[in-house]
Amino acid sequence: MKKILIWTAILALLFWFWNAGLIDDSITWMYNNWFTIFQTRKEYQPDNYIRRDEAAKLFVKFAQNIDKTTYKYTAEECNFTDLNNAHQDLKDIILESCRLGIFQWSAWKFMPTNSITNEQAVTVLVRILVWKQSEIWTSYRSENYYKKANELQLLSNVSMNSRELFSTRGNIGILLATNSMIEPEIEQKDFTIPACNKFIELMRCVAEKTGWDEESYNAVHEAINAWKTLPEDQLIDTCNMAIEAAEPNKSEYITLGCDRK
Repeated sequence: MKKILIWTAILALLFWFWNAGLIDDSITWMYNNWFTIFQTRKEYQPDNYIRRDEAAKLFVKFAQNIDKTTYKYTAEECNFTDLNNAHQDLKDIILESCRLGIFQWSAWKFMPTNSITNEQAVTVLVRILVWKQSEIWTSYRSENYYKKANELQLLSNVSMNSRELFSTRGNIGILLATNSMIEPEIEQKDFTIPACNKFIELMRCVAEKTGWDEESYNAVHEAINAWKTLPEDQLIDTCNMAIEAAEPNKSEYITLGCDRK
C-alpha cells in the first residue's frame, strides 16, 4: 500500500509539471498570436474560470486565424436581450460569435457573465473546425461533439471530460494552442449537383430554425438517401422540381433566415 501511495504521488507530480509546461507554452502562444496581452502565469491567472463573453473573444480570434469566417446567421438573429451585462468592449465579439454560428443562446440570452463549461468549450471548438454535429443524442447533449473531438484528437493534451464543470483559463488556452495547427475539415456537400445541395441546405435550415427534432432530422436524411439512388438525369430533374415547389414559400424562408440565393 505504501508503494502504491508513493507511485501515485510521483505520477501526480509528473502530471503537474507536464500540465504546468503546457499552460506556460499556451500563454506564450496566445501572447505571440495576439489572443492576450498577458505574458506570464501570474498575469494570465490560468486557474481562474472564464466568462462566456471572454471565451467568445478567444474562440472568435481562433476562428479568424484559421479563416473560418463565413456567417451562418444574420445580425437580426443575434439580437440578445442581455448584452448590457457583458463587458462593453466585447459586445461586438458576442454578436460575431453568434453570426459565425459557434456560440448559441437560450431564450435570446447569451448569458455573458456565466462561466463557460467544458462541454460548451468542446462544442464551440468542434463547430469552428467541422461545423455542427447531430443534435440527436442518446446519453448527453454534447455527445456527438465529444465523439468528433475524440476522433480528431482535440482533447489529447487537456482534460475536458468532466462536461458540466467550468473551464479554467488555462484549459481554454491549452485547448486552443494545441489545436492551432489542426486542418479544418472541408465542409462536404451531399451532391455534385448545385440544385440538390441548395434544396438540402434549405431543408436543414428550416428544420433547425423551427426546432431540430428527430422527425426533422430523419426527414432530411431520408431525402438525401433516396435521392442518392437516382440516376443523374433523374436526380437533376427531381432537385429542380423541389426548388420550384419551394418557391411559393420563399417569403417564409426569408423570414426564418433560410433564403439561399
